[in-house]
Amino acid sequence: MTAQTVCAFNSRQAALTDCLQGYSRYEDNINANMVVQHMLARVKAPTRLFVVKTCHGLNNAVALKQANVPYILLDVEWIESMKSGSSDWLHLMVIGHEIGHHLLGHTSRQATQPGEQKSLELEADRFAGYVLGTYGLAGAQVAHVLRGFPDDSDPNSTHPAKAQRIIAVRAGVDLSKGAEENKLLESLTKDVGLNLTSVPYLVSMARGKFDRFLVTRDKRELQQAVNFYQQAIRFSADPMLAHELGAMFFADGSGDRYAQALEYVYSLTKNKAYLLELASYYSSSRNATAEGIMQKHKDKLMQPELVGSLNDRSALSFANYHLARLEVNRDEEAKWLPPLRQALEGIVSKPASLPATEAHALLIAETQNTLGLLALREGDFNEAKQQLVAAANYFGRPILPNDFYELLYSNKTLNQLSSLTNLALVSIRLADWTEGLAYVNKLDKVYHTYQASLTKKSQLAFDYSQVAYFKGRVHQGLKNYPQAILHYSEAIVLAPEPYLYYYRGTCQLSRGNETEACADFKKACSIDGHTACDRVKMLCR
Repeated sequence: MTAQTVCAFNSRQAALTDCLQGYSRYEDNINANMVVQHMLARVKAPTRLFVVKTCHGLNNAVALKQANVPYILLDVEWIESMKSGSSDWLHLMVIGHEIGHHLLGHTSRQATQPGEQKSLELEADRFAGYVLGTYGLAGAQVAHVLRGFPDDSDPNSTHPAKAQRIIAVRAGVDLSKGAEENKLLESLTKDVGLNLTSVPYLVSMARGKFDRFLVTRDKRELQQAVNFYQQAIRFSADPMLAHELGAMFFADGSGDRYAQALEYVYSLTKNKAYLLELASYYSSSRNATAEGIMQKHKDKLMQPELVGSLNDRSALSFANYHLARLEVNRDEEAKWLPPLRQALEGIVSKPASLPATEAHALLIAETQNTLGLLALREGDFNEAKQQLVAAANYFGRPILPNDFYELLYSNKTLNQLSSLTNLALVSIRLADWTEGLAYVNKLDKVYHTYQASLTKKSQLAFDYSQVAYFKGRVHQGLKNYPQAILHYSEAIVLAPEPYLYYYRGTCQLSRGNETEACADFKKACSIDGHTACDRVKMLCR
């Protein structure tokens, strides 16, 4: 075996002949080969044949060619002895380093100048760092990963000092973050361990734990499923795994990470359906992370005619997103509302396939809810009420204990809250205070019943300040001013918006309390510079 064909991870001599000709466990070799193939796919390198062999007592890792066949030899126990903590990042770094030697052509040439071999080692380290970055390692973690690796301070060594290697690996990690999907993967897998021995089983363990959660409703099963999914998406190119992980995050109460998972799936697939799912989530939750992601991608959804090319579920998400966006862009309504209405009416008028499914009934009810909101925006309160009553009747039905969408997304509960919210708003617009009070009381009951059942309150993306505001409005309409003031005050604690101070001030004025009324009008005016400012000029000295 000639010297120019061998690239070792460190400067220690390795018993290569014994390793090449000796026995090693079949399962270890298969798993190591699987990791190598995953790594080649992760860096989008052409799939090629490497013979990967694990060898006890090698005390090194080696890339070499023999009879023009590329070999990677690994001493797993040696790597294990140097790793810091329980995660297998050092294993991945060592394997990536040896792959780098092959892909960069180092095993096909001999280093002839002093220091040239050190340069080749640093090139392989940078490549390994790039690989680690594509698996979600952060640059700040590199020094910790290499903490247990011994320093080679001999100036005559063929290998660089540890500090130089850390810098090289960090440079590779940082370079990998230029790809958006790598940054997103890092955010989704942050603080999760890396266990290479589990690679062949990660997907089955992830889905198995998820199935157990669906049966037991045990959050511990869910959290274990999340952990396995976070590892699995590092080693699988299947975007459905990341989408399933997003559902796990949502069920576990993390809307932020749900939004990040949807962005990651979109980055892998460029399928607008995932972006529209994210848009729909933002429109119902006003989640700040989802809002930030939508700001980055909104140009892809800004053509009204796009709605005609979408499937029914995506078209509904598209409509929900733009109705939410138009709340602060009312000058665009004439352009957007007609195509949105046409698409929504097309969904509810389409005959259901036989046999009818619960999923189709859910889609129709959600579309009716959105049509009711659209009619509200158009000022057609009677149509709004008709659509919303139909939606609320469906969402008010008993929820089956095995309802997948309710368990993961609180789907029917959130839709029921939405339809009741919109019905309360219609009643207020029609000045039907008695009916409005009935809807608000039902809304309050649904909210508190469901909230009491949650182990993580962040799971329910609903703004209760709106319930308190509606209570204030209907009691004010019924001339029950003390009760109205109480509810406006409750809403102000949750969300101190200027309109809440304005309405509370009008109640105080109706009771003859000009001092308290002026205090509220002045507060409203001070917040945004226009709400109640005319009242301040006329009434308050």
